[in-house]
Amino acid sequence: MEILNDMKKRLAIIMGFALAFAANPAMAQSASDLGGVNLGSLINQSRAVASIVIGGGYDDDIRPGRGSGSGARDTGSSMSGGQNPCQGVSESGSGEPAEMELVEGRDLSYEPLGEDFFNDDARREMIVSPQMFETAGYISDSVESDGEVVDGEPSSQASFSIAETIYLNRGESQGVSVGSRFLVFHSEKDSVTHPVTGSNLGHKVLIDGIVEVREVAMDYSKAVIIQSYDGIERGDLIVLYTEPDVPQLDPDRPVVEKDIDGYLVTSKDPKEGYASGDVVYFDIGNSAGVEPGDVFNIVDRRPVKRKDGETVAGLPKIIGTAKVISARDTTSTAFITTSRTAIYAGDRISYSKIR
Repeated sequence: MEILNDMKKRLAIIMGFALAFAANPAMAQSASDLGGVNLGSLINQSRAVASIVIGGGYDDDIRPGRGSGSGARDTGSSMSGGQNPCQGVSESGSGEPAEMELVEGRDLSYEPLGEDFFNDDARREMIVSPQMFETAGYISDSVESDGEVVDGEPSSQASFSIAETIYLNRGESQGVSVGSRFLVFHSEKDSVTHPVTGSNLGHKVLIDGIVEVREVAMDYSKAVIIQSYDGIERGDLIVLYTEPDVPQLDPDRPVVEKDIDGYLVTSKDPKEGYASGDVVYFDIGNSAGVEPGDVFNIVDRRPVKRKDGETVAGLPKIIGTAKVISARDTTSTAFITTSRTAIYAGDRISYSKIR
């Protein structure tokens, strides 16, 4: 590496002198008279160093001693006296330009990149971290489970957290074994009401943690909480745990044209205003063409009050962006990536062509 760096420095110095002398023949002559500097020698040295440092084979590779031929390309550059700095000077110092040829390099023609290129696993990146994907939750009008939490230790405790013991109503007769893991979640009691239309969208389903079975009886099992995202309580639901399959996309993929609009209806955490980093839910999903990785502008179209006290419709203003984490049939989960001001339930969303 040190040798390569030294050669690069040497190339820069040699090329600097060569170009300066080519532009000013009087300077070159003075240097030659004083120190025996030969312009042709300088250029040839620069070629030799460049051939080692660069390795040759590039489209703009220039090599000496070859006829211009049909493959030669005019550099389109000229210096004083009509001499092209990319033309060499003969070793004899006669001032006659040495013949140089532009060597044919790689083919610059190309075809549009296909889906296989953008689906290459080596280029794809997770759209969010596994933990955010796993804990983001969703809105659904129906929930399926494999069982529920029925008790915990101690009995007097209402909520349980990391490393504490709970009991599940599933055991050996349901196929549970020591080491089995379950995702614990709950469906909120109150349904989500659309902030604009008033329609019932379903219930928020939120993730509470992960438990691992340590002891198994015929119809129940004893488990330890190995990951806690929220307090786990009796009556919380369980499903057999699988590693999160986070969607992966090539960040350089072409942006698909879509015409999708909807509303931001609520957030994962109970709060009034939302900002960057908050997980939120939309009233549009797969049926509208929403996919993980889609980006939406968040648009403020709230009513505004005039000086005379009259309330009128405000002009649409983009106040943030959000990226979709997951999508169900009629709803989707996203996280806010940028926010310029407070964002609220009922703000409009519009598909954006940015990533």
